[in-house]
Amino acid sequence: MFKSKTIKLYLEVLSNCISESIMQNFNHSLSTKLLDIAHARAKITPLKVAIIDRSWEKREEYNFMDINRGAMNVALELKSLNVELGDRVAVLSYNHVEYLYLYMATAKLGYILAPLNWRLTPNEIAFIIDDIKPK
Repeated sequence: MFKSKTIKLYLEVLSNCISESIMQNFNHSLSTKLLDIAHARAKITPLKVAIIDRSWEKREEYNFMDINRGAMNVALELKSLNVELGDRVAVLSYNHVEYLYLYMATAKLGYILAPLNWRLTPNEIAFIIDDIKPK
């Protein structure tokens, strides 16, 4: 409890002392560093196995470099679709490595991933899409 009060007080003092634009840049750079896990991990152990995918009846291994590369490719595709910082991106997918690429790509770009459960009915999916209003 002491730590959270201290952090709140620190943030209040910090926000009063620093201009809003500097604070926004600080928050963006901090979140970017925290969210680009694929890149950070690929730099540390690029060839270490990150995931074993058995979703398509065969076993495939992907290392951290593969995950980062896949996430970068998906990120480039998302950027070409004019998705912007803070936009929601909905996905209806089974669990497989391509889903992980999308998850990591949205984190890299500051988008919000809205995963949809493939077991939902069409009406339930339509309700969620209408509620979250993805890009």
